[in-house]
Amino acid sequence: MKFLIALILSVLSISAFASSLSERHMRAINKAVAEKCFFASKLTEVKTTVREDRVDQGVIDYYYSSEFTAVVRIDQGVFDTYHVAVESAIFSAYDHDARDWGLIAVESVKCTMI
Repeated sequence: MKFLIALILSVLSISAFASSLSERHMRAINKAVAEKCFFASKLTEVKTTVREDRVDQGVIDYYYSSEFTAVVRIDQGVFDTYHVAVESAIFSAYDHDARDWGLIAVESVKCTMI
């Protein structure tokens, strides 16, 4: 019984860690898109590919190539659609600013009006 409770608690803590990391990753992407593309619109994810880099002794860095679309309201009834390509990474290191594990870096952002 104690083993089952410990197993459930460990699964819940791992899922909470993964969701907080993915939320921080998406916040970093939104901030970088707002700074580079000069719009703060809702991003709709089209495609994401993940590449693992096994560094050493269980240390894994993740490199993401993501594509998003964003619809930006220009005027009443006038909208522009953008294709946003983002290269980012989550490094297996401690982030002192966020005081959490997983250092997030957005390496490039390219915005193209469709």
